[in-house]
Amino acid sequence: MVPIPFNLNSIHQVFPKTIADRLETKLIDTFGFNVKVPILQLRGTGDKDLEFLADYIYEKIFLHYTLKQWE
Repeated sequence: MVPIPFNLNSIHQVFPKTIADRLETKLIDTFGFNVKVPILQLRGTGDKDLEFLADYIYEKIFLHYTLKQWE
């Protein structure tokens, strides 16, 4: 179980420290601190780590919730 909406705390709960720290740094450097970033915007960064994060969030949170909720 992780905080939703997915945030920096969620990242640190899900990923090992080195990966979480790298993702956090890239997110803050790219978008700034305390900014809501839509998955499509995250997916379109061209950065493989951030695209991985977008895919992870979509698959683990939104996809199954949407299927469960709306079939």
